[in-house]
Amino acid sequence: MPPPNEDDGDAGTWTNWAKTQSCRPAEEPHPNSKEALIAIVNEAREKGKKVRCAGSGHSWSSSSVTDGVLVIVDKMNKIYPPAKRTYPPENESWTVEVETGVTIKQLDKFLRTHNPPLAVPSNTVLESVRYGGVLSLGCVR
Repeated sequence: MPPPNEDDGDAGTWTNWAKTQSCRPAEEPHPNSKEALIAIVNEAREKGKKVRCAGSGHSWSSSSVTDGVLVIVDKMNKIYPPAKRTYPPENESWTVEVETGVTIKQLDKFLRTHNPPLAVPSNTVLESVRYGGVLSLGCVR
């Protein structure tokens, strides 16, 4: 499910997926790079505004609720190709780097194209959940 609000800049009312949390942020930018995110945070700091983030809005908590700047990370969805990392032989593995806005479905689809296919164990049921939320809210075991 996409984030509730798609427009950049001024925000309306943001509501999470379950409709248990909502807020009216002053701004709701959708950065598409780390540099853009840094600029948003620096500008908010200069203006004395608080910054919160949201992905797909699946959290039941108030972690995204703000009257300041609500950064929607949906456009930060790049996946960087697998690279073989050399560790001790028993730990040799492939690694993939993802931006915070990558969904479980996007990463799974990407990993299946690798030869050999790769997978990430996950207990997350909804494939539209974004990894930034999964990791920041401690939803992995």
